[in-house]
Amino acid sequence: MQKFIDLFVKAIEAHDAESLPMAARYRATENSVPSALRHMETFNCFDKVNCIGTTLEDEVENTFFVALNVAYGSHEAAVLARVKLENGLMTEVEIEVYRARANTGFWFTPHDMFDLKPLFDAEVSDDKKISREELSYVGHCVLDNSYDGSRYGREDTCMLMEAGGVVYENSGYAKLINPHVGDAFPEKDIRVPIPMGIAPNRPAGENIRILAIDEKKGLVASCFDVDGVVSPYLVSDETSTCFVPESMIKEHHKALLPQFFEGKSASFEMRATGATINIVKMSGLNVAALMQYTNMRPYGARTAWRKETTEGLKY
Repeated sequence: MQKFIDLFVKAIEAHDAESLPMAARYRATENSVPSALRHMETFNCFDKVNCIGTTLEDEVENTFFVALNVAYGSHEAAVLARVKLENGLMTEVEIEVYRARANTGFWFTPHDMFDLKPLFDAEVSDDKKISREELSYVGHCVLDNSYDGSRYGREDTCMLMEAGGVVYENSGYAKLINPHVGDAFPEKDIRVPIPMGIAPNRPAGENIRILAIDEKKGLVASCFDVDGVVSPYLVSDETSTCFVPESMIKEHHKALLPQFFEGKSASFEMRATGATINIVKMSGLNVAALMQYTNMRPYGARTAWRKETTEGLKY
């Protein structure tokens, strides 16, 4: 399957989608917008692929999933892609492009993708491998609070990660929304990594899809659309915004104290939807790493990869 990943990368760099081995009929989207591949920015706008990040090779579904750091001018972007193959031809291509923090809802560090590749891409030892069914459960559990997350522990390597890298949160904010972690941080506000496994306050996920499972690496990639709020993010070293799922907004509001607004120009809250992809690395029943990518959509938007988008269509 690696040869198809290489072909995909070469097509991006050559701006040549027509070099890909496509089936006579295929489905393709970019940021959930259906399109011919040749019209997509992925195959027209990027100068080169800086690095190939995490890859999943799903031998059961004959699908690969890949995270890429790409360059356009002096800027970096992240591209995630799921590609399904049948008889050596590409029948489904699902692409998400992330260019800035406004796209991802908060954190954006695609330049860290290469440093984390060894953690995600290492094969799991035989005594730490878990079944495909268990990995599928993890893929649903991480996005849906109705699944039992208490059955999974976490490795010391598992920190809060978003959009390519480890999130360094403002410690003052972390203490306000989650007071029981206060003793772990100094009194002075600094940027700190946050230990993270499968969180207890997950959304009630809908339309969860498993994108790919790689049993050798202990990886599962899953996705869903989650409604939430783009809200002010007011901390000692930054005034900006962050996307907060509806299930977590009460905790976030604990950090929006009246005095934090004084002398600042802060945006009003607005509802939005996050198209969220999680890549989970398991070591036995412990979460070794968890990377989240969120791509912002208008409020209420849903993925094009639903049966409702094709039912009743002639061609």
